[in-house]
Amino acid sequence: MFEQTEIDIFGFLLREPMTTLTDLITASICFISFYKLTSQTQQGYIQTLLRYYFLFMGLATLNAAFFSHGILYLVTPNWKVIGWSCSSIAILLLELGSIEYGKSWLGSTRSRYLRILAFLQLAGFFGLMLFPETRNFNMVKLNSTIGLAFFSLPIHALSWRKGGSEGSRTICLAIVYGILPAIIYNSEFTIHKYFNYHDISHVLMSIFIAIMYFGVKRLILDLKTFQINEPSTITT
Repeated sequence: MFEQTEIDIFGFLLREPMTTLTDLITASICFISFYKLTSQTQQGYIQTLLRYYFLFMGLATLNAAFFSHGILYLVTPNWKVIGWSCSSIAILLLELGSIEYGKSWLGSTRSRYLRILAFLQLAGFFGLMLFPETRNFNMVKLNSTIGLAFFSLPIHALSWRKGGSEGSRTICLAIVYGILPAIIYNSEFTIHKYFNYHDISHVLMSIFIAIMYFGVKRLILDLKTFQINEPSTITT
């Protein structure tokens, strides 16, 4: 059973300190990944989409650290929507980057339809956030599941199988591994009140982000190998 924890830091009350800390660790790995991908000399449309995935995922977890946990008592629950929105944008960027990367194997027509579906998914998510009945974390989990399992995973599995892309292989492994933190969270498996299912899943998510980073880094190298041409603008 979930037990609320808190600590007093020089008169400032911080709720769920370990959950806040593990969220901050995850956010840090996201921001470091974004920085390292930004510092690479080879840049393009696909690289931009994928590296900004890490930036928005970092913003989402940074927001969660405080407005979903640490200082939630100082704000209304609606503040969580900021982080949830950043997460949904991150998923869109991952989807678009994956679609564009897999375009050689998907074909132009399929790629176009998938892009349209990705934008419709984002619009649907924001639409659900307008109503209190559907403004909850379950919608965030559903959006992430669709983006990872039904968009990105099949595309990278296809790129791996047909093109032998090592970057796609690593991303596939990351997405499959991502089932583990989801299981921990949904089962509410807890070791201690200061290391509950939130904290465990956050630690596992940090590893997920790290694997994704190495997958994207390798994917950028694969771009040259497969001579994938990149568009200069986002098109639907």
